Amino acid sequence: MTTQTAHSGPNALGLLCGIGAAVFYTIANICLRQVVEVDPVWVSTIKALPTLVAALPLVALRALRNQSIFPDRSHVKWLVITGVCAQIFGNVTFQWSLSILGLAISVPMILGSMLIGGAIVGRVVLHEPVRHTTVVAIVFLLAGAVLLTRGAQSTVSSQYELTFALVLLAAAGNIAAGIAYAFLGTVMRRSMQAGIPLVSTLLVLSTVGTILLSSWSVCRLGVNLLAVTSQTQFQTMLWAGIFNAVAFFLLAKALQHIPVLMVQILNASQAAMAAAAGWMLFDERLSAYVQAGLGVTAFGLILAGVRPRRSKNDTKDRQL
Repeated sequence: MTTQTAHSGPNALGLLCGIGAAVFYTIANICLRQVVEVDPVWVSTIKALPTLVAALPLVALRALRNQSIFPDRSHVKWLVITGVCAQIFGNVTFQWSLSILGLAISVPMILGSMLIGGAIVGRVVLHEPVRHTTVVAIVFLLAGAVLLTRGAQSTVSSQYELTFALVLLAAAGNIAAGIAYAFLGTVMRRSMQAGIPLVSTLLVLSTVGTILLSSWSVCRLGVNLLAVTSQTQFQTMLWAGIFNAVAFFLLAKALQHIPVLMVQILNASQAAMAAAAGWMLFDERLSAYVQAGLGVTAFGLILAGVRPRRSKNDTKDRQL
């Protein structure tokens, strides 16, 4: 006799969480797009605060209940190292690239490079097999990145009078950010497999981000320059962090209730929402190359979530 599991099919809660995650990630990116004139390190500092504020009471609650916070402390150092890389090469680099390329191009590039990086890091670190559909998806994602870069050359360069070298550097920054996020996700998964609670993982990462980035901001800009940040800018950066934290928790919840394919499809909708937001709110141009790149990237993201069907023999073996 077999039992029905939570992953056997979609349910309303999982769908709502998946849709909510994509929407809140998009809103967070819109907030970040609104403060591209602010130093990217300072923006990333404020963005990390809400996650730290949310994680602290949850970890304290575990301590009051005599629940373990760090069952395996050997993974903490890897979380710290990964947190440093994710903050510098992920959040800061993405925020700077966003100021050059905008939402419509940056977000799809991030999503595509995250998947490519996840496949590579998962293979090297966790020794996970790379499926044939993933390889095909990577080809589409690479093609999408090329089309988006070509679109940036033809639209962003002329619209904002930027050199192609700067546009190319921003595109490389988005790819580096996606790979950094993928590495972060892999290390987080490895830590949670070792028994470290999600809230403990988030506490380490947000603490590293807050201390590292705030120190970096003060050293680069000084306290006086940081003090000139307007109230509107500060609130926008803070809201970006809040929406980002909410989206992360919703995404984790969605993965508990609906298949990965459906989460992947919902996550791919970020590319369309970012393009629409960039066009409507920030007057970003969507050339034919950008539109083609968006379509190819979305298809690659969806294809990456496809799982091969198990044969009847495999099902019988799993039941024995």
